[in-house]
Parts: sequence; structure tokens; C-alpha cells
Amino acid sequence: MYELTNRENQSDYLFIVRRNPQLSSFEVLSYLKARGIVHELKSYGEDYFVVGVSGFAPKKAMDQIGETLKIGRVLAKLGNPFQKRGANLDPEELREVFESSVVLPEEVLLHACKVDLIGISVYAEALGRETAYLARIGEVAGEVVAAKLRFEEGLKRKPGVTVAKGFQYTPAEARRKKFHNRNLELLIALDAEALYVAGTLAICDQEGFNKRGVDRPFRPKDWKFGMAPNYAKALVNLSGAKEGDVFLDPFCGIGTILQEATLNGLDVFGVDIDKRSVESARANCEWVSHEFGLGLRDLDIRIFAGDACKLTAYFDEGSVDAVATEPFLGPPLMGTPSYKSAKRILSEVEPVYRQSLSEMYKILKPSRQVAVVVPNIKSSGGIVGLDLRKTADCIGFVFCDCVSDRREHQLLYRDIHVYRKP
Repeated sequence: MYELTNRENQSDYLFIVRRNPQLSSFEVLSYLKARGIVHELKSYGEDYFVVGVSGFAPKKAMDQIGETLKIGRVLAKLGNPFQKRGANLDPEELREVFESSVVLPEEVLLHACKVDLIGISVYAEALGRETAYLARIGEVAGEVVAAKLRFEEGLKRKPGVTVAKGFQYTPAEARRKKFHNRNLELLIALDAEALYVAGTLAICDQEGFNKRGVDRPFRPKDWKFGMAPNYAKALVNLSGAKEGDVFLDPFCGIGTILQEATLNGLDVFGVDIDKRSVESARANCEWVSHEFGLGLRDLDIRIFAGDACKLTAYFDEGSVDAVATEPFLGPPLMGTPSYKSAKRILSEVEPVYRQSLSEMYKILKPSRQVAVVVPNIKSSGGIVGLDLRKTADCIGFVFCDCVSDRREHQLLYRDIHVYRKP
């Protein structure tokens, strides 16, 4: 089995984002900070970011984060060959650029004889070019790598070199080709200033996320609300929760956030005012516990019907390590509302946010965090948002971050606010 060495001293790691670079990077940095792992953000782009990390276990981290598709260790950093020449290079010019600038890292050459296959994926959205051009970058890079391996002296066994039909292997394709263990995938990532060559160490288990999102057994037929498990996982990490922490979702719904928190080794508790949701949350967490051999017990005590605006009736003050939750965001929107209607909808949910956030503050331990989803409505008169920062400040919270998760086709935008109790 081939595997790139994971050095104990600081190394640079390339993280491939799922969809939202801000959400992905904030989640990873929160994950590292919560565990006391020394780190430094070194580069940030549209489809990847680079972090220098000491004492990092990429495969364990991949199992515990949601918004990252791949993690690779940076093997080489070069000046961006397109910076001076521009992005309008024809295929032959591309070949000249790669032949003159891309030197295969020594570690790749050292282990090339141990793998059957080397794959090439290109991440270069910063170039702002069409898919066909980025695919051509991958093809030329693959041809150059294959040629360099072919003429490398001392290699008794030459691995095959393959390039994705597009320009990137999806996580599912990369897993099928065993790029995370038996074979090697080279990630070629470009931004405005640098070209990175990284070797894949860990790949997102999208099949596992799909199973927990689509195949989980319990969801009311008329349930109109949904959260992707990878998004729920990110919320858990943005709360600063780590293994063994007492974790609460006071608007737990059918338990998506609780599922992901359980898989991250947290001591979970859930509250919801709707009894049917509580029953589904218990059943889903029991299913996850059985599927993954977690041995979760006392779910009838840990997940119960209650009011998020009265949390001090159920929990002692200063007894919870972390909170992550998505409160009621308002009724489903059937069309673009007027500015006045959007303001009315948010005014109706504001009291629940204000009262529940005050209760979260009381039960949270000092220096710990809450991550809460906040609604923004796309109205005919522009975006209307809920001003939660002012409310949180009056309660006593310190604002940490706001992560926007906005998609153009949606009428309801989600922002994730992170607050810390002093």
C-alpha cells in the first residue's frame, strides 16, 4: 500500500473546498483551533486554500469535517507560470510552461515505483477560464508528468498517468481509483501568484454523507425542512466543539446536527418543541449509533421535547461546552416576497432568536461558542436580514465570525453567526 509520508513537523496542506470557500476554510480553521493544533492560513482561493499545520492527521480530520472534498500535502510551490505570460496560451505554449516550470517533487519520484497509477486534477478557478481550457491544462500536465517519469533514470517500474475527463476527479472517482491509499493523485492548484503541487492524503466520503442524508430511516412525510449532513458537520465545527464536549442543539428537528456531532465523539443533547421531530431525532441518532458502532445510550433523556426559550429549566448554568443550531427561519417562501412582507416574517421570528440566544448564553461555559444559522430573505426590494449581532451584544456575547452561505436561485439565504461567551 502506497501512502505519502505525513510529517510530524509543520507541513503545508491543500484543502479542496466543496462549494463555499469561506465556509470550508472557516470550518477547518475552527476545527484546528478547537483542538489546539498550531496552524497558519497561507493561501486562500475560490476552489482551495493552503494551511501550514503541525501535528495534523488528515484522514481523521476528513472524517470530522464536512465542507472539504480533498486534503493533500503540498509537495512543491512554484511561481505561477501564467502570471507573466497571461492565461491565453495555446496547447503548445502550455506544454512549454509545464515542461520548464513543473519539476516532479523528489518524494513523488521516490515512491512512483510503488504505485500503479498517478492521477492529475487541476484546480484553477482563479484563472477565470472556461472548463475546456482548464481540462486542457490537466491533459498537458498529465502528458508532461508521464514524459518526465518515462525518462527518469532509476525507475524500474513506471506507473500509469491518468487525467480526469473534465479536469478534476470527483471524490467518488478518486476513491474508486484508490488515490487516498494505494495510488497517487497529484493536485495541481493555481492562484494569482503560485502553482501548488500536492499529493492527496484524504478524500471526502460522500457516499457516507448521502447515506446519512437520504437513506436515514426516519423523516416525517410532510417535513418541509432539510439540512445536508456536510453542512450540519460544518456547523458543529464552527461551534468550536471537540471530542468529549457537552454539545447541544436546542432546535434539533429530526436530528441531522446531532447525528454529525455524535460521529465527532461529542456528548450530545437535543431539544425541540415538536414531539414528532424529537421521536425522529431519537430514531435517527439510534440508527447512526448502530450503523457506526457508537453505543449511544439514554436517547430518551438526551433528546427531548422542550422549549429552546426555556433552556435553563433543563440545563444548569455553565454546563454546556458548545451549541450549534438552526432555529425556525420562517415559513416556506412560495415566491419573491415584497420588502414589507420579508420584514414582517423576520419580525415574527426575532423574539424566538432573542429569547433562545439569551438562554444559550446562560447555560454555556465561559470562553465557549455558539454557531447559529440566521435568515436573510431575498425580497422584491432587496435583501432583508435579521440583525442578530446587536441582540447578541446586548446579551453579553462577543461576535466572532459570520459565514455567508448564499445561492442565487434561493429566496432564503443563510448566514452562520458564531458568538463567544466571555
